[in-house]
Amino acid sequence: MRSKASFVRIQSVEEVRASVATYGGGIAERLQGRRQAPAGEGEALLTSINYQDLFGDLEQDLGGAQSKLVVAEDKHLRSLIRVSKLRRQRDDLASKAHQRLVANRRVLLGVFGPDRGFEVAALDGKTPRESKAMIDQLDQTIQLMRDPEGELPVVVADGVQVDLEGMATGFETDLADLRQVRGQLERANKAAAETLIAKDEAIKAFNGVFPPVAGIFEGFFRLAGEPELAERVRTSTRRVTRRQGAEGDEEPSEGVTSDEASSDSEATSNGESPAPAAEPVSPTSASAT
Repeated sequence: MRSKASFVRIQSVEEVRASVATYGGGIAERLQGRRQAPAGEGEALLTSINYQDLFGDLEQDLGGAQSKLVVAEDKHLRSLIRVSKLRRQRDDLASKAHQRLVANRRVLLGVFGPDRGFEVAALDGKTPRESKAMIDQLDQTIQLMRDPEGELPVVVADGVQVDLEGMATGFETDLADLRQVRGQLERANKAAAETLIAKDEAIKAFNGVFPPVAGIFEGFFRLAGEPELAERVRTSTRRVTRRQGAEGDEEPSEGVTSDEASSDSEATSNGESPAPAAEPVSPTSASAT
């Protein structure tokens, strides 16, 4: 899925390349044989150009700019997908840890009472949901339950033994899983920020190639007496510049930073996926008619 701006760039390049592939050879021959005997310095320059080679070089420039842009955009898209998956995984693990804390807290408070429950497992106040606060809570709870000064007591309530050891082990598993996925998410956010920079640079490079190259083709097509083909190339160029110049018409900001991995607003309601691209489209080469 590509954004509208990305699709416009690719489609415009394909239209220009299609026109050159279909008509470039004939136009190059026409320009090459336009004057055999130059009448002046300007005409001498025109007749000294090998138009076939020139058109081929310019078409390669367009293809190279397009290819680099597509690669950069695809790499950034994959990085955003990874961030989205890790956010979802982080939120799922935080929800799982929250459920374990709530369930075991009821057991501890039921056995020890509110005061002793806090002393045994540092459980007090509202059970956190956000992953960073969850890690802090789990860390404190495990430290108390694994107090080196004493062993976990054997607790029997109404004839049922409470497995405090198993409870602590479950907390340790949740803590390790959360720390691991948050570390992965932080690295993925940094990678996504880097691919966004690379994508922006590829867009700038594309913008430095496509309009002038398309403008050269437009001029040569007009020089060869093909105003309709020249207008087709010109229209492709204008479509890109309009898309880039219109406010709010560019892709939505997709910047990500490592701070997102430790934000206090990363609960499930804010475990957002990256800004989606516009409607799914498949770039197709415009066939010259």
